[in-house]
Amino acid sequence: MPSTSFQGMESGVRLLGPVQLVLQGAVVPLRSAQQRSLVAVLAIHAGLSVSMDRLVSALWDDPPRSAVNAVQGHVSSLRRAMGAQATMLKTVAGGYSWSAPSETVDVHVFEQLVHRGADEQSRGRSNAALEAYEGALRLWQDPPLADVGAAPFTEALVPRLRSRWLDAVVGRAAVRVAQGQARHAVIDLRPMVLEHPGDERVAGALISALASAGEQAEALRVYGRLRETLADELGADPSPQLQVLHRDLLLQRLPATPAVEVRPSQTTVLRTSQAQSYAPELIGRQRELRELTALVRRGDHRVVSVTGTAGTGKSRLCAAVARAMEEDFSDGVLHIGLADVREPDGLLMEIHAAADLPSDPTPFDARRLARAFKGRQVLLVIDDFEHLSAAAPLLADFLRLVPTCRALVSTRAKLRVSGEFAYRLEPLKLPGPTAAPEEVLASPAVQLFCERATAASGYRPDLDDAAYLNSICTRLDGLPLALELAAARTTVYALPTLLTRLDNCLAELTGGPRDVPAHQRALRATLEWSTELLEPGTSRALAALSVFPSSWTLNAAAQVGHLEHDEARDIVTDLLDNSLVQPAGPDRFRMLTVVRDFASTLLTEDQRAVTRSAMADWAVELSRTLQQGRQEGLLTKGEWSAIFKPEEANLISAVDWCIQEQDTRAVTLVGALWYFFYYDGTTSRWTGWVQGPLPTAQAHPDDLYRLARALGGVAISFADPHSAVKHYRQALSGLPPGSHDLERALLRRNEAIAVRFTGELVLARELMEQALASLPGQVQQLNDDLTELAEMYAELGDRDLALNTLRRCAQQQVEGDHETAAYICAGRAMLACQDNAAEAAMWLTRLSEHLVDEVSLVVRIDVQHMAAIVRLVLDEVEEAWALLRWNVRTMPEVGYYLFAPDTASLAALLLHRRGHVTQALPLTDHGARFRKDLGLFMAYRPLRELHDELQRHEYQRPNSVEPDLTAGQAPGDVESLSDLVQLLQVVAAHPH
Repeated sequence: MPSTSFQGMESGVRLLGPVQLVLQGAVVPLRSAQQRSLVAVLAIHAGLSVSMDRLVSALWDDPPRSAVNAVQGHVSSLRRAMGAQATMLKTVAGGYSWSAPSETVDVHVFEQLVHRGADEQSRGRSNAALEAYEGALRLWQDPPLADVGAAPFTEALVPRLRSRWLDAVVGRAAVRVAQGQARHAVIDLRPMVLEHPGDERVAGALISALASAGEQAEALRVYGRLRETLADELGADPSPQLQVLHRDLLLQRLPATPAVEVRPSQTTVLRTSQAQSYAPELIGRQRELRELTALVRRGDHRVVSVTGTAGTGKSRLCAAVARAMEEDFSDGVLHIGLADVREPDGLLMEIHAAADLPSDPTPFDARRLARAFKGRQVLLVIDDFEHLSAAAPLLADFLRLVPTCRALVSTRAKLRVSGEFAYRLEPLKLPGPTAAPEEVLASPAVQLFCERATAASGYRPDLDDAAYLNSICTRLDGLPLALELAAARTTVYALPTLLTRLDNCLAELTGGPRDVPAHQRALRATLEWSTELLEPGTSRALAALSVFPSSWTLNAAAQVGHLEHDEARDIVTDLLDNSLVQPAGPDRFRMLTVVRDFASTLLTEDQRAVTRSAMADWAVELSRTLQQGRQEGLLTKGEWSAIFKPEEANLISAVDWCIQEQDTRAVTLVGALWYFFYYDGTTSRWTGWVQGPLPTAQAHPDDLYRLARALGGVAISFADPHSAVKHYRQALSGLPPGSHDLERALLRRNEAIAVRFTGELVLARELMEQALASLPGQVQQLNDDLTELAEMYAELGDRDLALNTLRRCAQQQVEGDHETAAYICAGRAMLACQDNAAEAAMWLTRLSEHLVDEVSLVVRIDVQHMAAIVRLVLDEVEEAWALLRWNVRTMPEVGYYLFAPDTASLAALLLHRRGHVTQALPLTDHGARFRKDLGLFMAYRPLRELHDELQRHEYQRPNSVEPDLTAGQAPGDVESLSDLVQLLQVVAAHPH
């Protein structure tokens, strides 16, 4: 590279023209376009660190997975080629840096010279200005970066450099006119006008030069062509300055100064709005910042709109993107707030005012405004666009006319214009209900809350506070605005108190910073701002949907909103577009908790009652669909579970309301839903309903029959088989006329199971065989009952018949039915454990393979109780303890206590095996007493035989039947045994 280009230096980087790296006078070979691009990006940022993310996004539109490795490979290759000079390519944290001075990069020298020329010109130093401009133009080669291909970083850089080159050409011409060399200026400018027919700078400079050279007629023709071009392309007139020049020409007055404006290279026509002068640290949004920056930088979309629920931090994220991209837009970043703008034309006025453009009393449109921005590289950052949606076409028109500009828009609703990319911003990630304390404190939502709480009150996060922090952030959905407002309350509330106060978060979360718009200072105000422009029907639907505590379907939305399906679809689409509801899985939608709290306040008491009643109708319809599908085999376990599980919280809410209002639909729902709560492992909630006042007096006989059947299930869950038998027989006698034979068979099999646990094994077997005879076509139900029948055969000592029944069950087992498979494996292990330990162990291994997530907790408790007994027989005491501990911990969560007394006896046998006889025998008495009181037969022959053997031991029993559980036990076992005694007390307290 010639030393004259770089002030006598023999090393540097040339980007004007083909990319060249010259070291000590020798050109370093750059083998590929990507390697040349790498040198260019680093040289442009000479002296600064460039992150790996930025390098990747600069080199690839769609980075391959190997992009980072590719960059590292190019760097290694480049360093080898640079030899001893490789030290100027430094590795820094997260990226690389070109440590050579910016004066060794021709682009920087070029722009500095253009800037210097404009500065000298403004000071009246024409010779110095001319020298600077000519120095810049000597460096120029077109096109710049000629051999790097279509690398993304060139999309903004090349137009910027060409604009600077035009500045130098026009600036030099203006200086020559001022020095009396107008004809030289005309020679330079005539070809430029042909290349840039709509550029007012070039045309204005040529008009001034022609006028100074005495060629007024030609000058008028240039003005006429310019006016036609502007009218055709932009629908605009020439600028006021050119119109004055034109008038002077018509009056044959020579202009005193050239009608041309030359911009210094670092000057912008823009200013940063006051609202952006303070920017708190962006927490938990690093990924979003990278993604948005890359989106805007690529330039594939004229508009990138950041959408999301009120309070998600859209404005702050957009401001951070703007700060990260200041170097990408040579003419600056323009911040525009629309919170106080109400008319669509106000958007253009705000852009005009924010850009500090000269006042223009003439009404203007997008075309007129575009003329002022023509050729300029500007990023418009527009806030609160949702209240000015009618202005979206104006913004699209403006950006279409000025392709060098981009818009980054924060809005709760999509703009719905061509060239838009809608980027949805979600609330901050929450730690999850089971997260460890360290994970809680590391989660983005908790980090933001703690950082703001520290700033407000000096709060210091502690691992001991993790549970409260998790609950607070979860209650607020990880919504940044809500978290910041809540953090400010730590000045007056401790965390436990704050969590309680958040039950009324709309009233509590106020008092935000005074230097932000009013609608961002309180949570309620923010949500009101989001909803005030909704259509009345959409607003009513939003309020109605607030009755659902969980996600919901379009069908549910139509029912509670009294809408046709198509109406519901359009309204939900509108709510999605306005970020007031979110997708929640296939065909499901939800509201954030804080949005639901606010939407609920939009309902009057009368409206709430009507909506709640509609929700109860929806719940009754769904419960009957589930019940019919299960009983008639229309739905498999997996299918009805997939329907029930997402609706569980909604169904609970509907039942609670019906019971509160003493609405007879409560009986319908409680009777119909028992089975699903039972298998889902949430019977405790259901049990609370039947123990309270149910409006049975006016209930329909069919619903009373279903309630009786359900009460039998509750009795079994609480280890009360005699009450269960009574309820099932009551249900049998109350079967509605015309009931399906399947219904009678199912009741009979339930009765058989209950009878088994009273100890009448022969009767239980007979009842089960009768039920099975009525189920020839119900393979799934048949399999469930075959496992029960096999257990009854085993209890009666008919091992061969039990084994054959399990084999039959396995032969017709439905693929993927892990619950039936688990019962088969547990039953086979139980049959084998007393005479074939290896076979029993094999079946236990198979059992563990079927205990997958979709297996209900009730089934898991059953089969793990059986497995623990087998482990005891095999003398695998610690493995049995592990199963026992899990069951004891899970029973109260599920509300399923059938095996609680037997578990006490199992625990006693395990203690005895450990040598703790003093603790074992009282615990045995404890379980025996409860079984006697309940009339409960001990299930499973191996357990009975071991228990009877223990009972035959001769020793002096303690006077008290309350065992001392602490002596000689590990802490975890003491806790489990204490929990076990509490389980027995719960069973005893249940009304039988």
